[in-house]
Amino acid sequence: MLQSLFRKIEELKNELINQELFNSDTQEFSKNRDEFYRKLNEKFFILNQAKILIHFNMQNDIRKIEQECLESLETKIKTICSSVDKLLTKFSQENILTRVEYDHFNLYYCNLISIRQEIKVHIEKIEEVIFDKIQMWECSIKKESTVQDVTMNLKTMKRVSNNIPSFKIKINERIDEMLKSY
Repeated sequence: MLQSLFRKIEELKNELINQELFNSDTQEFSKNRDEFYRKLNEKFFILNQAKILIHFNMQNDIRKIEQECLESLETKIKTICSSVDKLLTKFSQENILTRVEYDHFNLYYCNLISIRQEIKVHIEKIEEVIFDKIQMWECSIKKESTVQDVTMNLKTMKRVSNNIPSFKIKINERIDEMLKSY
């Protein structure tokens, strides 16, 4: 059973590394392009979730596989950005772009927008999970009657704030609000 899972993970790795961002799905309609990037994101999510298998002393290092796949995707996105930058430079110098260059620019730009939309959805989901938990602790603080329970929840919130710098300011503001109301 585990061998079958490892084989599937290896197949997923190869598929993600070899996946071209410019293909029939991403060159035509925005709906197809958006769907392509949604499915690509799902594959990365599956790979991320496979990290629970780390506990099974497996020969595949899932963290390494995930890193390889992310680096491959990052390289492909950087290539798109570089191509757009070249066209923008040419455009900003008032050089006349050819029809093919305009087509390429549109293709690159539309793909970047679709990638951004997929990433935005993922970022919003991350924020939602984090702040739902923060809100749960806030509710507990408001309901708790003992100083020990309030202190424990405030410490938990502060630990998250200290360990996730991206959310530090927002979480600290929420902590301050809780302290003011207490």
